[in-house]
Amino acid sequence: MAANTTISITGADYDTIKSDLKTFLKGQTQFADYDFEGSNLSVLIGILAYNSYQNAFLANMAISESFLDSAQLADSVVSRAKELNYLPRGYRSATATVDMVVQATAPYPATISIPAGTRFTSKLDSTVYTFSTTENIIVPNDPTSGGQLFRASGISLHEGTPVTEAWVVDTSNTSQRFVTSNPNIDTTSLSVIVQNSVADSGTTEYQYATSFLGVGPTDDVYWLQGASGGNYELLFGNGIVGNPLITGNIVLATYRACNGSVPNGSNQFTAANGVAGYSNVVITTTAPAIEGAEPESVASIKFNAPRHYQTQERAIVSSDYKTILQQQFPQIEAIHVYGGEELDPPQYGKVVIAVSISNTNGLSDTWKSTIAEFIQTRMALTFGPLVIAPSYLYCKVIADVKFNINKTSMTTADMISTVTAAVSKYNSDNLQDFDSTLVFSKLSKAIDNTDASITSSSLQVYPICRIAPVANVAQTFYFTFSNAIVPGTIGSTAFVYNNSSCYLSDDGHGKLFISSSASSTTNSASIVNIGTIEYNTGACSIVGLDVSAYNGSSIDIIGQTVDPDITAKQNAIIEIFPTDIVINPVMVRV
Repeated sequence: MAANTTISITGADYDTIKSDLKTFLKGQTQFADYDFEGSNLSVLIGILAYNSYQNAFLANMAISESFLDSAQLADSVVSRAKELNYLPRGYRSATATVDMVVQATAPYPATISIPAGTRFTSKLDSTVYTFSTTENIIVPNDPTSGGQLFRASGISLHEGTPVTEAWVVDTSNTSQRFVTSNPNIDTTSLSVIVQNSVADSGTTEYQYATSFLGVGPTDDVYWLQGASGGNYELLFGNGIVGNPLITGNIVLATYRACNGSVPNGSNQFTAANGVAGYSNVVITTTAPAIEGAEPESVASIKFNAPRHYQTQERAIVSSDYKTILQQQFPQIEAIHVYGGEELDPPQYGKVVIAVSISNTNGLSDTWKSTIAEFIQTRMALTFGPLVIAPSYLYCKVIADVKFNINKTSMTTADMISTVTAAVSKYNSDNLQDFDSTLVFSKLSKAIDNTDASITSSSLQVYPICRIAPVANVAQTFYFTFSNAIVPGTIGSTAFVYNNSSCYLSDDGHGKLFISSSASSTTNSASIVNIGTIEYNTGACSIVGLDVSAYNGSSIDIIGQTVDPDITAKQNAIIEIFPTDIVINPVMVRV
């Protein structure tokens, strides 16, 4: 029989490789009638198989890590993202806003200076975090206090510890790299200064560049790219694009090393070492710490990097805006982009950007201007951005749930808690975003699947619009249910109008009125016509509403939609609050 001179490869696992080696050796005339199972040669074959398996595994891993979509290691993903000119997001510092009153000692100066880097501490969950100012603040004395008090308002405090790293440039070292050593860097706080040399203390501040566009051979700029271990590498010009460094230059990089989202919620601050040399400082928090964020995940980098490369920093279609803005501002929780022609009235030539920021309600003017200024340079010249806050469409969920007490040990209180948790999970998994839809059948199924003892359920879902009038001030409100409303179904929570407890209703013909009855929609219960409703769109207007009191923080206006599925449109976000969930458990024996 002719000798088998080739090895058949049928698999890459250890047992298959070992079997293939044995099959090959059995085909050799030198090993005719050889007992491979009981021989010492079987040990050697096992070693060969193990070595082959290890090599195959390592080769597979190496090849997999060479491609963005198959890479698993963070460093590999960051390295592949560099090829697409994508800079992964790093940590972001939590930011709080405070007012401050400093009491000076005589003789009282005309002004005091709160320098950048003034430190403050805040304790949250037994951990102390350091916050600091980022700019110099000059505060004049308050003449009404005799000059001894200095009042500063709207001061921003950013969490994190200032870090400065230095590198001495050696152009003869072709492998020299300028890599930060702290992965907790907030890159938005990075400041790069180049000192001429040890002997020459002259400095030049370098500006961050995001691309080569507009960068000349003498421009003092630097670029950033991801490095291993969650760090970042600084890159400088070559004399063709950007001013190059020379031997002896000293690169000084200053930034904040922060704790990301962990300090969010910090709301009590103390001056670590006094302010402007004075220890008597009273700090009032006007906005607790928010906007702290974790670095971008591997999955997010793999998703965003190719799309970022597609946009080439240009915002053309709606997905471009989303990719660019979410990459730049990790605090954005949800974003929706559409044309101004969809507004009522239309605003042609506008791009409407509805943004929801994590852990905040609404959208501040500062955020609106920051986002608009950033995206303006990446848009077509014929368009202008209109950044708006989201509007919230809340939903009330009422569920009658029958459950078989022979199949569970749960009490009615347990069933209420369990089903409420299921509705809240549906809310977090499917809603709380633009372009979302509350699908009636899926929510009903989520309730039925909560526990095996549930035999049936009856579900009702109503959209809620909330208004918060100022007491004793006539006001006008425009709001929308964003869905077609069944005529004659509008109602509200109670409020005091003309010293009477009243409710909002509709007459079934497009008019809203104030009613003395929560259930009646007849004209006999009507007190005054107060507004209109467009049933096809759910758009409502209330004019001249003057209430003296109401329970809670708002008046809830509720309706019944024509379609049981409730859809968020334009800048609306659907949300189900736990307080808007009503579960009525009914015990049965089956």
